[in-house]
Amino acid sequence: MPEISRFLNMIIQMYYLDHEDPHIHVMSPEVNGICKINFEGIVLKGTLPINKLRVLRKWIRMHKQEL
Repeated sequence: MPEISRFLNMIIQMYYLDHEDPHIHVMSPEVNGICKINFEGIVLKGTLPINKLRVLRKWIRMHKQEL
């Protein structure tokens, strides 16, 4: 899966033409597996600590046009 960003010990990945609604995959030591998050910052699957979720939501807002 293509890695599009890496920060705060999180790896952000995204498929261009995935089979589901547009979303990103987040991998981190705090995440058991993959946390799927849509472009509104809503967690679709998995969990992420609230402090990292806040930063990730800000990152999504900053990069929404690119995504």
